[in-house]
Amino acid sequence: MKTIASQWLEASNEVVWLVCEQGNRWADAARRFSPEGLPDPWIPQVVSCEPSEVSRRISRHPLAKSGSCRRMPMIVLWELTPASIAKMLRVVTQVKTAFPGVIQIAGMTGIPSSMQATISELGIPITLAAPEALQNVARRINLRAFRTLSPSESSAITSALEG
Repeated sequence: MKTIASQWLEASNEVVWLVCEQGNRWADAARRFSPEGLPDPWIPQVVSCEPSEVSRRISRHPLAKSGSCRRMPMIVLWELTPASIAKMLRVVTQVKTAFPGVIQIAGMTGIPSSMQATISELGIPITLAAPEALQNVARRINLRAFRTLSPSESSAITSALEG
Protein backbone atom coordinates (compact mmCIF):
# COMPACT_ATOMS: atom_id res chain seq x y z
CA MET A 1 0.00 0.00 0.00
CA LYS A 2 1.32 3.42 -0.89
CA THR A 3 1.89 5.92 1.86
CA ILE A 4 -0.11 9.12 1.96
CA ALA A 5 3.11 11.04 1.48
CA SER A 6 4.10 9.14 -1.65
CA GLN A 7 0.63 9.63 -3.18
CA TRP A 8 0.90 13.33 -2.43
CA LEU A 9 4.37 13.59 -3.93
CA GLU A 10 3.34 11.65 -7.03
CA ALA A 11 0.51 14.11 -7.69
CA SER A 12 3.07 16.76 -8.57
CA ASN A 13 6.68 17.41 -7.81
CA GLU A 14 6.38 21.14 -8.42
CA VAL A 15 5.76 23.89 -5.92
CA VAL A 16 3.93 26.45 -8.03
CA TRP A 17 4.17 30.14 -7.20
CA LEU A 18 1.40 32.19 -8.82
CA VAL A 19 2.45 35.84 -8.76
CA CYS A 20 -0.14 38.55 -9.39
CA GLU A 21 1.46 41.96 -9.80
CA GLN A 22 2.00 44.99 -11.98
CA GLY A 23 5.55 44.73 -13.25
CA ASN A 24 7.92 41.94 -12.28
CA ARG A 25 9.62 42.78 -8.96
CA TRP A 26 7.80 40.14 -6.92
CA ALA A 27 8.02 37.46 -9.64
CA ASP A 28 11.77 38.07 -9.97
CA ALA A 29 12.15 37.69 -6.20
CA ALA A 30 10.04 34.51 -6.23
CA ARG A 31 12.19 33.04 -9.01
CA ARG A 32 15.31 33.88 -7.04
CA PHE A 33 14.19 32.77 -3.57
CA SER A 34 11.60 30.00 -4.14
CA PRO A 35 14.26 27.23 -4.06
CA GLU A 36 15.50 28.34 -0.57
CA GLY A 37 15.34 25.27 1.67
CA LEU A 38 13.15 23.34 -0.77
CA PRO A 39 13.89 19.62 -0.28
CA ASP A 40 14.07 17.02 -3.04
CA PRO A 41 12.01 16.04 -5.03
CA TRP A 42 10.28 19.42 -5.10
CA ILE A 43 10.97 21.86 -7.95
CA PRO A 44 9.83 25.50 -7.81
CA GLN A 45 7.90 26.95 -10.73
CA VAL A 46 7.04 30.67 -10.81
CA VAL A 47 4.14 31.80 -13.00
CA SER A 48 3.00 35.39 -13.44
CA CYS A 49 -0.75 35.66 -13.90
CA GLU A 50 -3.73 37.94 -13.58
CA PRO A 51 -5.76 37.74 -10.35
CA SER A 52 -8.77 36.50 -12.34
CA GLU A 53 -6.74 33.43 -13.47
CA VAL A 54 -5.66 32.24 -10.02
CA SER A 55 -8.68 30.10 -9.10
CA ARG A 56 -8.71 28.42 -12.51
CA ARG A 57 -5.00 27.61 -12.31
CA ILE A 58 -5.33 26.20 -8.79
CA SER A 59 -8.35 24.09 -9.72
CA ARG A 60 -6.31 22.40 -12.48
CA HIS A 61 -3.84 21.00 -9.93
CA PRO A 62 -4.16 17.23 -9.34
CA LEU A 63 -4.66 17.69 -5.59
CA ALA A 64 -7.49 20.18 -6.18
CA LYS A 65 -9.19 17.66 -8.47
CA SER A 66 -8.78 14.86 -5.93
CA GLY A 67 -10.47 16.90 -3.22
CA SER A 68 -7.49 16.46 -0.92
CA CYS A 69 -7.50 18.74 2.10
CA ARG A 70 -3.75 18.50 2.49
CA ARG A 71 -1.51 21.47 1.92
CA MET A 72 -1.34 22.01 -1.82
CA PRO A 73 2.09 22.70 -3.29
CA MET A 74 0.95 26.14 -4.42
CA ILE A 75 1.71 29.63 -3.18
CA VAL A 76 -0.07 32.76 -4.35
CA LEU A 77 1.80 36.02 -4.01
CA TRP A 78 -0.48 39.05 -4.40
CA GLU A 79 1.02 42.48 -4.93
CA LEU A 80 -1.20 44.87 -3.00
CA THR A 81 -1.15 48.58 -3.64
CA PRO A 82 -3.48 51.26 -2.31
CA ALA A 83 -5.29 51.21 -5.66
CA SER A 84 -5.63 47.40 -5.85
CA ILE A 85 -6.77 46.46 -2.35
CA ALA A 86 -10.48 47.01 -2.98
CA LYS A 87 -10.61 44.95 -6.15
CA MET A 88 -8.37 42.22 -4.71
CA LEU A 89 -10.60 41.65 -1.68
CA ARG A 90 -13.06 39.44 -3.55
CA VAL A 91 -10.54 37.27 -5.40
CA VAL A 92 -8.27 36.75 -2.36
CA THR A 93 -11.29 35.74 -0.27
CA GLN A 94 -12.50 33.36 -2.97
CA VAL A 95 -9.13 31.64 -3.14
CA LYS A 96 -8.94 31.33 0.65
CA THR A 97 -12.44 29.83 0.83
CA ALA A 98 -12.19 27.49 -2.15
CA PHE A 99 -8.58 26.36 -1.61
CA PRO A 100 -7.65 26.57 2.08
CA GLY A 101 -4.52 24.48 1.48
CA VAL A 102 -2.96 27.17 -0.72
CA ILE A 103 -0.46 29.48 0.97
CA GLN A 104 -1.12 33.16 0.31
CA ILE A 105 1.39 35.99 0.65
CA ALA A 106 0.76 39.74 0.33
CA GLY A 107 3.56 41.77 -1.18
CA MET A 108 2.77 45.32 -0.13
CA THR A 109 3.85 48.17 -2.34
CA GLY A 110 3.27 51.71 -1.06
CA ILE A 111 0.71 50.67 1.55
CA PRO A 112 0.35 53.27 4.33
CA SER A 113 0.07 52.02 7.89
CA SER A 114 -3.54 53.27 8.01
CA MET A 115 -4.48 50.48 5.56
CA GLN A 116 -2.94 47.64 7.60
CA ALA A 117 -6.31 46.71 9.12
CA THR A 118 -7.79 46.28 5.65
CA ILE A 119 -5.01 43.89 4.70
CA SER A 120 -5.40 41.83 7.87
CA GLU A 121 -9.10 41.44 7.04
CA LEU A 122 -8.12 39.69 3.80
CA GLY A 123 -6.88 36.79 5.89
CA ILE A 124 -3.48 36.57 4.22
CA PRO A 125 -1.15 35.15 6.87
CA ILE A 126 2.12 36.50 5.45
CA THR A 127 2.74 40.13 4.49
CA LEU A 128 5.99 41.47 3.07
CA ALA A 129 7.11 45.06 2.64
CA ALA A 130 9.89 44.33 0.12
CA PRO A 131 10.65 41.53 -2.35
CA GLU A 132 13.96 40.82 -0.60
CA ALA A 133 12.04 39.67 2.49
CA LEU A 134 10.82 36.73 0.43
CA GLN A 135 14.14 34.92 0.96
CA ASN A 136 13.50 34.14 4.64
CA VAL A 137 9.80 33.55 4.13
CA ALA A 138 10.36 31.10 1.26
CA ARG A 139 12.87 29.16 3.34
CA ARG A 140 10.43 28.87 6.28
CA ILE A 141 7.54 27.86 4.02
CA ASN A 142 9.61 25.28 2.18
CA LEU A 143 11.07 23.72 5.31
CA ARG A 144 7.70 23.47 7.06
CA ALA A 145 5.19 22.80 4.31
CA PHE A 146 7.13 20.84 1.73
CA ARG A 147 9.52 18.69 3.68
CA THR A 148 9.54 15.04 2.75
CA LEU A 149 8.88 12.39 5.34
CA SER A 150 11.75 10.47 6.85
CA PRO A 151 11.76 6.69 6.28
CA SER A 152 10.54 6.10 9.85
CA GLU A 153 7.63 8.53 9.40
CA SER A 154 6.70 6.88 6.09
CA SER A 155 6.72 3.41 7.63
CA ALA A 156 4.61 4.63 10.58
CA ILE A 157 1.98 5.96 8.17
CA THR A 158 2.05 2.74 6.15
CA SER A 159 1.63 0.66 9.32
CA ALA A 160 -1.29 2.80 10.45
CA LEU A 161 -3.01 2.43 7.06
CA GLU A 162 -2.49 -1.33 6.89
CA GLY A 163 -3.44 -1.94 10.53
